[in-house]
Amino acid sequence: MFRFLLFGLLIFSTLKVQGQLAIINDPDNFTNVRKDKSVTSKVVGRLYKDDVFLYSFDKEDDQWVGIFYTKADSSYIQGFIHKSRLLPIAELEHISWKRKSRTEKTKELLIQNDSMQVVVKTESFISAKHKIERDKEGYVIRIDGKQPKGTDGNLPKIGLTYISVKVNGKDVFIPAGTYKDLFEPEIKSFNVYFDKKGIIYLYMPFNSDGAGGYFVAWTIKNGKYSKRYVDSP
Repeated sequence: MFRFLLFGLLIFSTLKVQGQLAIINDPDNFTNVRKDKSVTSKVVGRLYKDDVFLYSFDKEDDQWVGIFYTKADSSYIQGFIHKSRLLPIAELEHISWKRKSRTEKTKELLIQNDSMQVVVKTESFISAKHKIERDKEGYVIRIDGKQPKGTDGNLPKIGLTYISVKVNGKDVFIPAGTYKDLFEPEIKSFNVYFDKKGIIYLYMPFNSDGAGGYFVAWTIKNGKYSKRYVDSP
């Protein structure tokens, strides 16, 4: 009866220790990233209000948090921001983890509340249906032209094949290209989060074949898909 609620609490407590994806929490709508843990340290980059990024910290009472942000051009920002300028996605308002809000089948999850409905589906991976590229050692490096997430050189067993989102009865199109390269997904960890600016985050924090772990979040702004952020812990 309390399986979904307990799973949600487990996700929250585990990520508090290991790190996760976060957004900025700054009245200026941006935050400077410092080279070291000091307000006088060199600024190495800047994060903006709708950026999603990876963070971790050595201990919970540390006032400076290490962050890593991969840009669209594959360059990255790495450094530190003050803890007060960070808000983990998992701490945002979200659709309840209670059973009434979540219907789980073997390869499908339905999440809903009064204003939203999200359906997530997976399928067994059949290599004959895909173009597989391997390196000289035989490790898988691309599937259908993209670097696969969730595996570490092996063929995946499960793929994420469908995401459907409705907000206030209106469909929000999530491009297939933003999830077709995601494998070994843990859809039990998938949920929908909301910030105070009205931005919606579809967040799935636990995914891997044991070695190729990753976090992923899709951002919805003004009722439309905005962007995806995926990174490894």
